[in-house]
Amino acid sequence: MFLTLVTLVALTIVLARAVKSYMKWRGTRVIICPESRQPAGVEVDAGHAALLAPIHSSLRLKDCSRWPKRSDCGQECLHDIEASSEDCLLRNILAKWYEEKSALYAANRLVRSTG
Repeated sequence: MFLTLVTLVALTIVLARAVKSYMKWRGTRVIICPESRQPAGVEVDAGHAALLAPIHSSLRLKDCSRWPKRSDCGQECLHDIEASSEDCLLRNILAKWYEEKSALYAANRLVRSTG
């Protein structure tokens, strides 16, 4: 019984780490390619990261807007992605842009209604 409980707890921890890793690394990101110094859209292989998360952190790209032409790149952008994983996530970039536009729109409406 005790061994079963310990095994269940260990499996829960492993699964939680894998799910957390998958949720962190899924999604399209916009980065500046270290090689070309141009914007690129990339996708981290979230499944790979989740599978190896309980052992160690291991990132690789699943897709890049510069591929297939430059598919042999060294994926140096992964260092930048890992350092700012939330800031380069496309959905966060769009949400921030929308918040700024909404705030500007609300401020303009307020000025017009009081002016």
